[in-house]
Amino acid sequence: MSGHFGTDGVRGRVGTAPMTVDFALRLASAAARVLAPGGGRVLIGKDTRLSGYMFESALEAGFVASGVDVMLIGPLPTPGIAYMTQRLGCSFGVVISASHNLYEDNGIKFFDATGSKLSDRVEQEIEALLNSPVVTQESQHLGRAVRIDRSRAQYQEFCMSTIPADMNLKGFKIVIDCANGAGYKVAPRVLTDLGAEIVPIGCSPNGRNINDGCGSTSPELLQLTVPGVRAQVGLALDGDGDRVVMVDELGRCVDGDQLLYILAMARHGAGELKGPVVGTVMSNLGLEHAFAERGIAFLRAQVGDRNVLATLNEANATLGGETSGHILCLDKTTTGDGLISALQVLANPAECAGAKAFRPTIRTGHHASGRRGGRASQGTGAHRTASLGYRAGDPGDGRGFRRGFGKKGRQRYRSGCRGHIRRQCSLIPSRGLQLRGFAANLRRLSRRANARRLAMRRPMVAGNWKMHGSQALNRALLAELEGDIRPDWPIDVVVFPPYVYLADAVRVLEEARIMVGAQDVCAESGGAFTGQVGAAMLKDVGCSYVIVGHSERRRWYHEDDALVSRKFAAALAGGLTPVLCVGETLEEREAKQTEAVVGRQVDAVIAMHGAGAFAQAVLAYEPVWAIGTGRTASPEQAQAVHAFLRGRIAAHDAKMAGHLRILYGGSVKAGNAAELFAMPDVDGGLVGGASLSADEFRQICAAAAVRH
Repeated sequence: MSGHFGTDGVRGRVGTAPMTVDFALRLASAAARVLAPGGGRVLIGKDTRLSGYMFESALEAGFVASGVDVMLIGPLPTPGIAYMTQRLGCSFGVVISASHNLYEDNGIKFFDATGSKLSDRVEQEIEALLNSPVVTQESQHLGRAVRIDRSRAQYQEFCMSTIPADMNLKGFKIVIDCANGAGYKVAPRVLTDLGAEIVPIGCSPNGRNINDGCGSTSPELLQLTVPGVRAQVGLALDGDGDRVVMVDELGRCVDGDQLLYILAMARHGAGELKGPVVGTVMSNLGLEHAFAERGIAFLRAQVGDRNVLATLNEANATLGGETSGHILCLDKTTTGDGLISALQVLANPAECAGAKAFRPTIRTGHHASGRRGGRASQGTGAHRTASLGYRAGDPGDGRGFRRGFGKKGRQRYRSGCRGHIRRQCSLIPSRGLQLRGFAANLRRLSRRANARRLAMRRPMVAGNWKMHGSQALNRALLAELEGDIRPDWPIDVVVFPPYVYLADAVRVLEEARIMVGAQDVCAESGGAFTGQVGAAMLKDVGCSYVIVGHSERRRWYHEDDALVSRKFAAALAGGLTPVLCVGETLEEREAKQTEAVVGRQVDAVIAMHGAGAFAQAVLAYEPVWAIGTGRTASPEQAQAVHAFLRGRIAAHDAKMAGHLRILYGGSVKAGNAAELFAMPDVDGGLVGGASLSADEFRQICAAAAVRH
């Protein structure tokens, strides 16, 4: 059998050798014999690819059959697995991930008991056993398997421990893009726990969207979002969380070479830089010259973090990295860690102020053989980078850059992952150019963050549980939410359980800041109305809000505008705040009747009770075509309807309309909440399915909190 281990374990297209279930089973058996021959314990983690479940099961079976106990930690960044392998005293660790590749690929890589990558010799020993039959021990010697998902909190604590204990990120608004990958839970929580206001994007994995138009390999969305939400900085991890690129407040990309420079200068200034800094043969030539001007030795390794690590060890050094954002801080961790690298930069925001800089790498990428959706694609991969005043000619041949920088500089051609061919122009800047827009600005911007916030309507996030849950599940969900919703977030949070669980929810949340509402109310105040529940009853059990006019009530129970208006009045009379839902069907939208439909639904309430009734109400726009379909209105589409609704009410009472909260309610998820809530007339969300996940609902609430 030919060699399967590459620079980062075994990797390939799922369903094609070697990424098959049969191979994973044999690989587990072989690895167990080499890494834990007398039995032991293995930690298995993964990213969010759909195929991860399959390979997790195959590896688990192979290890258990070999007599090795298995600990399953679920989605966690690759460096988190390295750390937890050592922390939990495991014989070795396994990561199921294809890093920055799309979901069609997957891979398997190993760490030894110290959290370090396997040596070539050990990999060769495993390789030699791959043709051997799978070992199955006798029953009394089989391993056991246990899930330890909650142990990821130990990795979160470790990440926070790598920065000074007295440091926090209070005053920072940070956009975090987790590439819909392994870091989607831990990275937002670490930043939040450090006091930052976060705007999560790329944090809603579905098994197929990892690295797809997001993350460190596609930072364009991050570059748009950071200035769009007036954040100070943005972080983009890749699918397995071992790379990071950053974006400044103007949306300019800060790549791995620039981050390496910032970290090296911070350590150099503090007298903590040990040995030379290590880059690769693709590192920017300007980086090398910038280090030389400051007397800092710089070594080049071959491309690949494995080669950078080997060179660091040979030179007895601690800091190295690649242009891609794979940074190794060996004084903090044993392998590249995107989140920890970003925290080191944020911990030293002013160390590089005024330093001369080098021109960031310019890439032009052509897909030589990559295909997507069955069609060959071509495009350029150039990203906006921090402007340093260079004179640019034709970026296609690099000659214009040479004219701007003189004779110094070079071009390299190399093949990249997934069929990309990249040309890299490494250029040296003219004297006197300054590093602008990033490290030197972070501290200044954090001081200004609060001062420039706009005064806005208090955002609201409402979770409509519909007909889901049980007493046990609801209590577990509410307990998580109670701990996740920060008391300093300037938002209102409401959950709407089914009728029978309302009183229990009120009891559980008695000391919490989360309020409880009902999903419907009878238009009558009381009497012989079998099966109905009145507003006074809801108020009596502790409800504060009630939904009226939800599209599912209008559709399945044929509630018309007149009945909805009566329910609206009943809620107000009973001391509840009604959340009035309006929205159009797909047919009505395609017929360009959206404004006519939602205008009619609002007008029905105004005609019966006057526009002043909205002073004690909340309005929710829920496009019927987006509810439960996975489709959602674009931020611009939502804003257009919200602005129309506000204007409709303003025609009767402009001041009151300005204070009216209008929520968006069509498939709101953690991945789209920040973009929706950034719209000026979108004051929060009426959340359906995503409200049943404590983690996703928390991320949506966090996005609403930074909207304030």
